[in-house]
Amino acid sequence: MFEIYNIPPGSPCSYEKALSRLYAEDRSIVERVIRRTVASGEPYLADHRIVLPNGDMRWLHSAGRVISGDDGTAERIRGITIDVTDWPGVRTVG
Repeated sequence: MFEIYNIPPGSPCSYEKALSRLYAEDRSIVERVIRRTVASGEPYLADHRIVLPNGDMRWLHSAGRVISGDDGTAERIRGITIDVTDWPGVRTVG
């Protein structure tokens, strides 16, 4: 994630920082997907764009699930995010 989001390794990373990199039109969709998976415990899939500090836009495919604590409360989300920008057939912007 650090490499994909262009965040130096060892730097503080948070949910808010990741959200700040989302393309504005995709932010509400991703937030809704995350809220739904936290509430339901069901796995998620999301295709979305991010904008890097240099202005480059990248398409990402993310999948994951909630990890709950002993009391059933969501503690974290584990998953995978793949940069699919250069894959054949992937939508591009511009």
